Amino acid sequence: MLETSINDAYQFAFSIQDTEIKLFIVIRLMGRTGVCPDQLKPDTLKDVLQWCVEVLKQREFIDVLLPWLSKIISVTNRQQMELNQLSTVVELLLQLLEEFEGRRGLDTKQRQEVLAIY
Repeated sequence: MLETSINDAYQFAFSIQDTEIKLFIVIRLMGRTGVCPDQLKPDTLKDVLQWCVEVLKQREFIDVLLPWLSKIISVTNRQQMELNQLSTVVELLLQLLEEFEGRRGLDTKQRQEVLAIY
């Protein structure tokens, strides 16, 4: 896929209003494109980050979304991220880690990924 067509595909997916259809389309798109936040425009990347956080808050698709979150954080200069975005990500990571301590949530690999992002 060309970079612009990848970005366009994500923009289209995020324009879908139905939450369940959007979830299906975006997860499918992520599987098709692989982890590629470096190929997305800043506005699209912001949408992906926000969406990943919202879905992870529901503890869904953790194995799919943690690599995306990790890569987004690594390709995005933390100083470029809005403060509320960064605090939301940190809050989510702490919640995920706390759940691991209670043995309700993450497996060991997922916990290591969260720690690497944090």
